[in-house]
Amino acid sequence: MARLTFACLVSACLALTTTYAMTSDSKIKFDDTITLPGTAPSLSLAGVGVRVKKLVGPLAVKVYGVGLYVDEKAVGKKLSKFKGHKTGSKALFDALEADTTFDKIVLLKMARKVGAATLVKALAESVKPRLGKGSDAALTQFQDVLLAGLKGGEAETGKQFGFGIQGGKKLIVTINGKKEGEIASGPLAQAMLKTYLDDNAVSKDMKDSVAQGILTWINLTK
Repeated sequence: MARLTFACLVSACLALTTTYAMTSDSKIKFDDTITLPGTAPSLSLAGVGVRVKKLVGPLAVKVYGVGLYVDEKAVGKKLSKFKGHKTGSKALFDALEADTTFDKIVLLKMARKVGAATLVKALAESVKPRLGKGSDAALTQFQDVLLAGLKGGEAETGKQFGFGIQGGKKLIVTINGKKEGEIASGPLAQAMLKTYLDDNAVSKDMKDSVAQGILTWINLTK
């Protein structure tokens, strides 16, 4: 019996290293590493969260899960000045956003079915306030790429959207792992990242989770 129990514990630990549950009550899981077209391979999961849409009063629904993938080794070295820190800070997130020497991926996984136009409009509305002047064309291109990829249909439960931030200069859009297009706009790429990491992040639990993951890597780096 003791051997069986130990074996079960080992299996459970191994399972935890391959996927992350977003929250204790969510069924959405994220692989611990990911490779998508156009960005560096095998980026590591820094943190996860849920995008919630408020309805009436206390009622709300989960729209999608979101995870941030980055180069674990690069983060440990590039952000080493935060070694010893225990909690996230504006300075930490600013440094993560500003460092363009390593790629990043924002990955969305749908928790419910949403119409293509509704989802694309919501994403654009979140990104737009974080864009500087003169980026309207890039935002329009971003919406066009998504709508073309969805072919005017729906974003079904489980559908996956990847937004690769390559060198801080372009945003690469994938749907279910297939590249749909890229937008050569640094401001758009940074605005996508800020949507989930700035002071008004659309998923606070994701931002908190990323801080914990990033600081763990930094503090373990020798």
